[in-house]
Amino acid sequence: METLFENKYIRDEKIMKEVYQYFYFKRPLYRVIDTVAGLLFIANLLVWILGDKINFVVLAVVPIFILVRFLMYRGAVDMLLKKDKDMYKSKSIKVQNIVTAGSIKTVIFKDTNKITYSKIKHAIKTKHLIVVCAQNNAMYVFEQDSFTKGTKEEFVAFLKEKGIKVKSGK
Repeated sequence: METLFENKYIRDEKIMKEVYQYFYFKRPLYRVIDTVAGLLFIANLLVWILGDKINFVVLAVVPIFILVRFLMYRGAVDMLLKKDKDMYKSKSIKVQNIVTAGSIKTVIFKDTNKITYSKIKHAIKTKHLIVVCAQNNAMYVFEQDSFTKGTKEEFVAFLKEKGIKVKSGK
């Protein structure tokens, strides 16, 4: 099949951090939870300053909840860095994404992953990336400024034409 879009970049810690920042901090549900938890925390601090009884559980649980999520995020990034180091012996991880009318194929060295559009849940557009999320939780990451064939705008429009919802993750 003819290549419609091609995207090449070097996968590094900066890219991995941006991917996982969305999944651990910027998803709509987490934003709502963080807002509610933050308001409860601030309300408890104000009550304490005014001299009333405070809820120590809220004052303890909110920071712990945020810390645990940060540690999970950092662990996910570190785990992928370690996996890359083990698999690719500290070489630069060159990622090539090839998009055709029937599928998306990602090539890293000799490893190839391929997905058809029917197996895609949605895509997320972050500040520098477009992350295509598969039903099996695999991710196909495109660096927005690294298209060698086609453009990021054309690629997003193409995904939408295929019936894939593209969420904003900024």
